Parts: sequence; structure tokens; C-alpha cells
Amino acid sequence: MKSLKKQIDWANKHELHYTPASIINGTIYPKKYTYDEFFYFVSLLIENYKNQPT
Repeated sequence: MKSLKKQIDWANKHELHYTPASIINGTIYPKKYTYDEFFYFVSLLIENYKNQPT
């Protein structure tokens, strides 16, 4: 039960009141986006990662 309580507290702290919640690299995306739109976001994240200086 402690684990469940911790999860509920975390969700409330981050105002996640729906499932599935879409979190990419710590960014919470609104529920309004479709999975196809998320592929676009992920593509941008990958491209940005590849272009970062090493």
C-alpha cells in the first residue's frame, strides 16, 4: 500500500489526473495529442539529441 500511496501522491503533485499520461524527457504532454503527433515530437527529440555537441 505504501507504493500505491507514493504513486498517488506523485500524480497529484504533478497534476496527472488522467491515464494514459504522456511524459517524454520529463515533459508532460497534454491529453489532446494523438500517438501520431507524439511520433513527431519524438523525432524532434532524437534530432535534437543527435545535434548536441559531445
